Amino acid sequence: MDSKLKSKEEVVRIVKSLKEQNKKIVTTNGTFDILHIAHLRLLEKAKSLGDVLIVLVNSDSSVKRFKGDKRPIISGQERAEFLSYLKDVDYITIFSEDKPIELLKEIKPNIHVKGGSFIPERIKEEKELLESWNGQFRAFDLEEGYSTTNIIQKILNIHSHSADKHCPKEIFNRSKLKIKSLSERNSKSNLSIMVNPHGIPEKLSNEDKIKIEKLAILMKQAKENNKPIIFAFGAHMIKNGLSLILIELMKKRYISHLLTNGASSIHDWELSFQGETEEDVKFYIKQGQFGIWHETGYYINEAIKQGVKEGLGYGESIGKLIQEEKLNQESILHPYKNNSIQATAFKLNIPFSICPGIGYDIIYTHPSCDGASIGKASEIDFLKFAKTLTNFEEGVYISIGSSITSPMVFEKALSMAKNLAIQENKVLENYTIIVNDIQPGDWDWSKGEPPKDHPAYYLRFFKTFSRMGGNSTYIKLDNKAFLHNLYYLLK
Repeated sequence: MDSKLKSKEEVVRIVKSLKEQNKKIVTTNGTFDILHIAHLRLLEKAKSLGDVLIVLVNSDSSVKRFKGDKRPIISGQERAEFLSYLKDVDYITIFSEDKPIELLKEIKPNIHVKGGSFIPERIKEEKELLESWNGQFRAFDLEEGYSTTNIIQKILNIHSHSADKHCPKEIFNRSKLKIKSLSERNSKSNLSIMVNPHGIPEKLSNEDKIKIEKLAILMKQAKENNKPIIFAFGAHMIKNGLSLILIELMKKRYISHLLTNGASSIHDWELSFQGETEEDVKFYIKQGQFGIWHETGYYINEAIKQGVKEGLGYGESIGKLIQEEKLNQESILHPYKNNSIQATAFKLNIPFSICPGIGYDIIYTHPSCDGASIGKASEIDFLKFAKTLTNFEEGVYISIGSSITSPMVFEKALSMAKNLAIQENKVLENYTIIVNDIQPGDWDWSKGEPPKDHPAYYLRFFKTFSRMGGNSTYIKLDNKAFLHNLYYLLK
């Protein structure tokens, strides 16, 4: 048969002739690295929309820029040849850019088809381009459970020599899990959640305004005197879109150390990698799929393992992956890394301590998970945090919406710092602790701790801090209103 693979110039000439015959031209683009059933069904749908289907295939160099040095598995010429045997495909051409924008401008198809789920920012340029000549942009969801990444992972799972593959019968064997690509997951949040640091913050009551004004003054003094300003937070701060405000505070050197849990690291990484995060737990638990996503589990675990070899902690390992976009010499693009707290901390050399609990986070479901590496990386981060607290005299500690990690880690690290200070005859008594949460805080802590039969006794989010000495204040306020108003006073 005649070759369906054509150069860009040939395709443009062919399209011109076809349009003179009033043929409806349909295009689609992609890697088509390892052909699978979802590809075939997509191409069938695309062809049904018009008379002629032209497939625009990413070149090898283009694939490497997007998917890393280990891809593609199949060369561009071979991928094009495979496609040429499909009855629904009429012509194929290979392009070397990241997106087929220039090629689409030349072809001006009647319809352009994309396969997969995309957030609006990723498809905006192609969609607007098609609309500029009254063309149609169509997006079809890929068949669930099919992807080149899944095929690769299945092969690795079958032939891997991981500890899971040879684990005792009484231990769950993660290599048996059906792990799906992150691209198949529907996420509840994307970059549209980001709060603009330079916008006008929510109005506060006079009482809350005075508390935050006092905090801003203390932070300015701490910065001027080179004293630690520590921010501890839970994952909801990221899901509430406050990353850009923290990033601005880091750039202005109003943060000297960050402390959080593993969930925060995951949400921050996913937003930088794909521009979206947060799955529907109820829905995916029912499917037996909650948290079992390849890219999140694989890249974070591998980054931790590599980081430990270099003497890095958990937070620094993930920050390095996002900022440098490399892992074991493989290129891993993070198109939205400017929204990443971890990447910014790494770039500015600000310690970022991640102190997780084993089994708390979705990365523990992946066969790449290595408990020893996570433990070592977390230990490094804990000890970095304790080191910062050795200089905490006249420092400021701000805990935002973290009722477990922040108080539990802080009390142990502070005790270590005080132990050393006492031995060295140093003062470590004067510091400020600010706790921001939305939980009711009706106990008068100036009277001491509540009795054990009072509900406030079990509200760890503030009780622990009330024991830690220094000056502690609780600010009951939504974290968006709290942090945005604080930044407004510091900018």
